Amino acid sequence: MKRFIGLILLILLCSAGLTARELVFGVKGGVNLGWFSGNNWDDYVESAELYYGIDIEEQLHPALHAGLYLESMFSQNLGFVTELNFTQYGQDYEYSYAGEDFEGSYSINAIEIPLQLKIASQPVGGFYGLAGPTIILLTGDLEFEESGGGVTVEGSDTPDNPIVLGLTAGVGYGFIMNQGVLSLEVRYGRNLTDAFDADKDPFDVNGFKLLLGYGFVL
Repeated sequence: MKRFIGLILLILLCSAGLTARELVFGVKGGVNLGWFSGNNWDDYVESAELYYGIDIEEQLHPALHAGLYLESMFSQNLGFVTELNFTQYGQDYEYSYAGEDFEGSYSINAIEIPLQLKIASQPVGGFYGLAGPTIILLTGDLEFEESGGGVTVEGSDTPDNPIVLGLTAGVGYGFIMNQGVLSLEVRYGRNLTDAFDADKDPFDVNGFKLLLGYGFVL
């Protein structure tokens, strides 16, 4: 997996360096607010509610998001952004049953490699939009934990497909500061292919990210 990531980044770095008018290299970090969706997930929640006679309150799953990025501007308003990020997807929930309160969460760690087209108001800084495919490498199992009534239940499930294709889109603003750029960004991402096979009721994984970054103009 490490060789796979390194090869992709090497190809992208070389192509960016040969054609870019402006290069920015930096770091981004923030929070990823995750949740599950899709017909299979909705059916699972509804079935649990009907069987146990409960009302499940779904909540966003907050997790750390951090990584590196390389921005290559080919013209005044058009460029390409490559990233290597660590993040976590998940879903939180809570409910009451037999007079006891329960809360639980699903989570899975991942390495993201977004390949994004950038449309900007100017080569460095200013307003911009990002969109493009994302290669998602799942680095572990889907972990499950639920606690309530003095008892904690844990479990895990190994993905059938550890490499997933996703889609990312967002908007942001860059503030020029000395030899660098401070950026504020919001973005949404989700999977396009499934980590689990159809016989395991695959679900859609969503993430809403709030990010702060700083890059050096090369």
